[in-house]
Amino acid sequence: MENMTVYGSKISYYTWKLETYLRLRRIPYLLLPTTAGPLKRLKEKTGTTQMPVVRLGDERWMTDTTPMLAWLETQFEGRSIYPADPVLNAIALLIEDYADEWLWRPAMHYRWSFRQSRQYAAEVLYEELIRGHLPMPRPIGINYLKHRQLTGFVWGDGVTRQTRACLSPL
Repeated sequence: MENMTVYGSKISYYTWKLETYLRLRRIPYLLLPTTAGPLKRLKEKTGTTQMPVVRLGDERWMTDTTPMLAWLETQFEGRSIYPADPVLNAIALLIEDYADEWLWRPAMHYRWSFRQSRQYAAEVLYEELIRGHLPMPRPIGINYLKHRQLTGFVWGDGVTRQTRACLSPL
């Protein structure tokens, strides 16, 4: 796997998932942030703006971690991340789907609903995605990110005062 580039973020739930796999399989890659410049190209190549996006050395592009991992598993020999037993494999895929589709809600809640974690995450995203790429002063960029993430990925996905208790530890 020559010249694999991963466009993502150090704090992206799904970028972490992919990077964990790549490190486990010892697949070399370059991680680049999905800044405004590459974002347009990423959308042209994949039809989406989600993270992560992978560009292979032969100019093929991939997105969505579950099919990316499944494809990568076909490219390398050695012990698979998927169980050989069909029943256990189906269970493993159900757990992965549950984590991908449902556990990111509490992850976003804990990252963006609380002042200290929201501040940290916004600062990381500002440094990765905005600083040096867009003419946006740091305080404005950080406040923009906090507002966007909280309203879009927390409140916009159903985490409200009424539902927060469902996401909190017992």
